[in-house]
Amino acid sequence: MKRINNSLGYLLLMLGIAFAASSCDKVLDITPNDRYSEATAYANMKNLDLYTKSFYGVMMSPNTAEIRNTTTPMSDVMTDLMKPTFYNLTAVTDKAFYDPAIFIQSFPLDNWNDMYGRIKRINEFIVDYNNGLLNDLPKDEVAMRVGEARFWRAFAYQELIPRYGGVILRNSEEKVDDDSDRSKARSSVDESWDYVISEFKKAVELLPESWPKQELGRVTKGAAWGMIARSALYAGRWDEALKAVEEVDKLGTYALLDEYSEIYTKPHNKELLLAAYFERPNLQHKFDNFYGSSGDFPGHTTGVMATPTEEFAGTFEIKVNGAWKEFSWDMVNKEGIDPWKDRDPRFYSTILYNGAPWKHLTDAASKRWEPRNLELYVDGADGFHHFSLSDVTRSTVTGYVVRKYLQYSEESDFLTEVSDQYWIEMRYAEIILIKAEALARKGQFTQAYKELNKLRTTRPSVQLSEIPVKGSWNEFLDDLQKERIRELGLEGHRFWDLRRWGIAQKVMDGLVRHGVKITKSGDTFNYEYIEVDTKALSFPDRYMIHPIPLNEVRNNAILEQNPLWK
Repeated sequence: MKRINNSLGYLLLMLGIAFAASSCDKVLDITPNDRYSEATAYANMKNLDLYTKSFYGVMMSPNTAEIRNTTTPMSDVMTDLMKPTFYNLTAVTDKAFYDPAIFIQSFPLDNWNDMYGRIKRINEFIVDYNNGLLNDLPKDEVAMRVGEARFWRAFAYQELIPRYGGVILRNSEEKVDDDSDRSKARSSVDESWDYVISEFKKAVELLPESWPKQELGRVTKGAAWGMIARSALYAGRWDEALKAVEEVDKLGTYALLDEYSEIYTKPHNKELLLAAYFERPNLQHKFDNFYGSSGDFPGHTTGVMATPTEEFAGTFEIKVNGAWKEFSWDMVNKEGIDPWKDRDPRFYSTILYNGAPWKHLTDAASKRWEPRNLELYVDGADGFHHFSLSDVTRSTVTGYVVRKYLQYSEESDFLTEVSDQYWIEMRYAEIILIKAEALARKGQFTQAYKELNKLRTTRPSVQLSEIPVKGSWNEFLDDLQKERIRELGLEGHRFWDLRRWGIAQKVMDGLVRHGVKITKSGDTFNYEYIEVDTKALSFPDRYMIHPIPLNEVRNNAILEQNPLWK
């Protein structure tokens, strides 16, 4: 009898990912073993759910749910938006930019082997389904689980294509590829996107519009249509992207939240199409521990592995004399403007700045805490230091700290309770941005700006002036970039945006990232706009695509390496 290639412990772990709110029993009525049979997995719907929920681990892969995988860099660290501040992270990221020769057959954010391992497990389930092994279970309920499997298989391939280009489509539904199928050629990029979009569409037909309250977190038709919109945009299929956006809107389920900050504090809110949920104490993460301000930790022992740059923070506009303007430190220093007052409201939910209200853990043992204001200046409680490649100092080098995804609550003390903050893979704001971009690609700039401006005027909590309509793609792209940064910064989009727009080299090659050095004299703060890179970054041609891992090239006789990495 074949043994299903998933450990019991892994299944129980994955259950927590998909269902932080679920009340279902999480313990199988079997003796735990490393592997278990199809007869056990398909014995009843309870067991089947434990099996199929393991597929949600695709979203927990390194470099996908970026708040969990703190041993690998956030993808925004590979862009102009963030600056690594600690040596074990800069060894992977900054050195890639300072010395391109460091990467010969690998590149940060690689996930080839992990995704194909997950694809194989999903293929096993779909082959079993097609072979009739689930025929004794309720047909309609099984169909929804097949929809979940198709969704996550498509999602895994959607993760691969932006990295590697055309991929190997191991998608037989009659048998699972084994060693005899090892040598297989890559499909073209278009063929790869064809498959992903077609799989998401199959998932749409099988998935429900919503699940019962106790099952919140499972993928739905809305999530599938959202992923079709994203895939079509990446594939350059503007009409198909617009059609998928229309289908999302037809559901009537999703909308922008009135209060921007609540997107990250209210689980299962109406803006979320797809999110990864965590649960205490079984499944948590240490995002706060790695990215929070060092002043949150006694002895400054951790935190601030990477911090927002001025290129990021400066994107958020400031209101001066009742009018919204582009922010600049020249304006601050010449006109005596408070740099932290009257910024785009999204700024305050995304970035922590000097003087920002925060909390302080006074006693880890008793979990006592009290409100405080951050001191991100030289010799302040949270500190500031000049960056070096051998850095072991735990304080900001840019004058900022990440805010988005940090968990501000009495229950989170960073050190012991860590965090159950959820990761957002897709929300309705991205759907609006997809629509705006697709319309602009079709030359419909008036409508494109109408969509773009929704993010600036729809929410009562975010009331900004409208961006004037412009009539060319390059002008629109400039506005689109800024709005995607303001809206989606730190949510894992910037690196892939730069590559798919074909402007990664323009933005990154020769870039020196900046920050603000703050010193305090009495009650007065002085601001100095500074460089935070040791030298200009390098972004060669080959960084526009990932290399296929060397072990895969060696083991697959007909697999072609990406030419720029040969």
